Amino acid sequence: MRVPFKWTINKKQFKDNDGENKFYFFIKAINNEHNHTPDAEVFKTLSYQRRLTKEQKQYVQEMMEFDTTPSDMVTALSKRYFNQTFVNNIVYQARLEIRKRILNSRTPVQHLVDKLTASKCYRFDMDVDNHGKLTRLFFAYEASISTSKL
Repeated sequence: MRVPFKWTINKKQFKDNDGENKFYFFIKAINNEHNHTPDAEVFKTLSYQRRLTKEQKQYVQEMMEFDTTPSDMVTALSKRYFNQTFVNNIVYQARLEIRKRILNSRTPVQHLVDKLTASKCYRFDMDVDNHGKLTRLFFAYEASISTSKL
């Protein structure tokens, strides 16, 4: 395939305010018309084509709840949305965004304590020092504690 456009690149030299020699380059297109349609495969790899929709992010969040690996998520997304290209990096980014939203400016330990507090299935105990820093956290499934007392 012959593309009939041409680029020229020029280099110019100038002195900056300190008297140092500096260079800048400029590119000029000569005959920038195309004689072919854009390749569809090229567009699949562009970053704006690889953004996840709200529905796809929800699907990633559902898979996160089942501890699905990122590579398995890419495979599942590719099977469900076969017209779109997915890469691991997009899934990693989506997982980070979801995790950040779930934690809501809390640390993972603070989130865990909140979950344990709201849960009726777990019993927990923790100690903090004079500065409010967590020094000890113990938690166990309520049924496990009941069976261990037998």
